[in-house]
Amino acid sequence: MSLAPEITERIQAVEAKLAALDPILHDFCTRRGYTFSSKVGVWPRRKVWAREEIDRSMDLVMDLTVQEVMDRGFSPDMPWSLHATGSFPPARGEQRILTRPVFTNMPYSQLAPALPAQLEAGLAVLRTFTRDLIISSGET
Repeated sequence: MSLAPEITERIQAVEAKLAALDPILHDFCTRRGYTFSSKVGVWPRRKVWAREEIDRSMDLVMDLTVQEVMDRGFSPDMPWSLHATGSFPPARGEQRILTRPVFTNMPYSQLAPALPAQLEAGLAVLRTFTRDLIISSGET
């Protein structure tokens, strides 16, 4: 899919601002034994994850539709969310995933100062996830 140049520029502007948060995410990963992952494409986002007895991850994503991002591009009030997710490899073909919000609708302008503490809060949520909790409360 080829995007119009102005839409590509808007997405790249969001990615550039998101990349400014990468040192905070890398620091968390170094201290907590997690792995950093960035996704760009049409939907810039960031992920930290660890494969343990269950898979644990946190995703930093925009709280906008694709169309809103294409129309508006980056702005300091652009809302973001951080979600904590636990899952495990499928048994008998069925995978279960449990997701809890750490925060929602936080403006980009507030992310940098808040993100270190919010990642620790998300880690605390992830530590409550067990295989049994994912089986009983997760979705397929």
